[in-house]
Amino acid sequence: MNDKTKPSSLFVEHFGKPGNIPPPGDPITVTAMVVEVDRISFFDGNPRRAANEKYLEIKDSIRESGLDNPLLISRRPDDPVGHYLIYKGGNTRLRALKELWEETKDPKFLKIRCEFHPFVSDTDALIAHMRENELRGGMTFIDRALAIQRAKAQLEVELGETLSLRKLEAALKQRGFPISIGMMSKLEYAANLNPFIPLALQAGLGKLQIERLTKLEKATFTVWKFHGNSNGTEQAFREAVFAPALSSMDGEAWEYEATETAVKDKLLAALPQDVHTATVLGNIKLALDGKELKVPEAPPLAAVPPVQQSTLTPATTIPIPDTAEVMQGNRRMVGHPNLGGDVLNNANSSDDDGLEDWLPNPPRKEVVVLDGSWLERLKSMRERNYELAVKLANGYVPKGGDSITPLDTGFGFIMHDVFNLDFMTGLLERMYGENAGADPRSRGEAFLAYMHISNLWWFLSEVSTTFVDPDDTGISCPPELLAQYAAQDSDIYNEERLQQIHPHILPATRYRTWWAKLPTKHLEWVFEIIRNACGISMLVMDHGERGDWTGPWEVMTS
Repeated sequence: MNDKTKPSSLFVEHFGKPGNIPPPGDPITVTAMVVEVDRISFFDGNPRRAANEKYLEIKDSIRESGLDNPLLISRRPDDPVGHYLIYKGGNTRLRALKELWEETKDPKFLKIRCEFHPFVSDTDALIAHMRENELRGGMTFIDRALAIQRAKAQLEVELGETLSLRKLEAALKQRGFPISIGMMSKLEYAANLNPFIPLALQAGLGKLQIERLTKLEKATFTVWKFHGNSNGTEQAFREAVFAPALSSMDGEAWEYEATETAVKDKLLAALPQDVHTATVLGNIKLALDGKELKVPEAPPLAAVPPVQQSTLTPATTIPIPDTAEVMQGNRRMVGHPNLGGDVLNNANSSDDDGLEDWLPNPPRKEVVVLDGSWLERLKSMRERNYELAVKLANGYVPKGGDSITPLDTGFGFIMHDVFNLDFMTGLLERMYGENAGADPRSRGEAFLAYMHISNLWWFLSEVSTTFVDPDDTGISCPPELLAQYAAQDSDIYNEERLQQIHPHILPATRYRTWWAKLPTKHLEWVFEIIRNACGISMLVMDHGERGDWTGPWEVMTS
């Protein structure tokens, strides 16, 4: 046989290029074959990672009736001769056949009807598997996303260019896989989130949840820029806020609502301390609704006279008025349930009975700070207490945080009013109104919410020492300070009204009811407030002592 009659001549000129000559035995067209199952490999780029829910059903069908359709196979040019791979779908059926052959050794599961397709490329095989899985359904959203991501990368190598979504759409359509730009955009977003919530995505997060996360990230990014990060980038926001919040909530039992709360908490923690929580949460809602963000007309409680500021340095003396000065021009606050007497007493009244029940004991003349290096830590704990108190209040009551005043003394905050009166009245109406009996379930829900909110209010009042106890030892809020922040008509001065709105329950009952409903995250915040309150007391005692006892209300951090 001369050179002109060699078989390779068939592949010259219009038959093809010499470099594409297939190995002996590989057909050059689609060809029916019978191949032993041991010589067929799974496609290692199979886009479907999750197990087929119908696998056992498919396996039983093959056991009883054999294959309905031949397996589509091919062979890469550099693979061993006589060994093949699944080329255009069929990994699940191949797995069932391999297991049946191992289990039964029945020859009908060894030699399998196949259809050989000449190998084009790994990209062609990947797209063929994507097309097959799309037709059969059942692929998770993240599997589709990662398959598109992989196909894009392989096409860019083959074509030698970076593909926009529009170019990718055209390239996939040309190869028999039509998909819209809008869907590819959602899939691309899901693939980008995979490093942060892999368990949730593989468990089945779908298009709807991805759309909600896309909207949440855009909204919170807008608010993040609006409240102090005007030059911030989307990447910086994702790294600082969104990604850590997502990662903290990853799991098979993923819930959007819990994730949204985590993102909001992380955002609030990343914003400047002077940004009010209620304003941020309100703007997030506006951004989610596609509305323009609002700047508050004035900072919360701006009209309230500020606490006297002082800059503390080592060996600084802070004057404290004596008893007569404290009484002059101020009201006596007796609204705490443990105290008796009138709502307001004239400060100049000659009746001083019970005065020792609410004045700091003993009255302080001055506070001397021996070392100011600890003040930043004290300030940080106070600010954190206020932040957590507002988060807890807003978590259960619309605008609940508006009843809390931040302070640079004491334990960081006090309650200057009851929680949202309209909201509390609405709960009372559901509990005892004319139509309360018509819906027992609604009435029960209102009762539980009411009791829980009341417990929360009393806890915040107590841990902040807003009210003075009869056995006060100098760590309760001075009445004249409370009078600066609580309006004259505030319900906290009216014991009867206070009891009606926030009933004073015995501590054992109150706390048992409260803990039973607190989510884990909120329980952690409560514990942190308590730890901070203890830390504040110890810090002041350790550093403010000079022969006499010093309390948290005698040291300011401006």
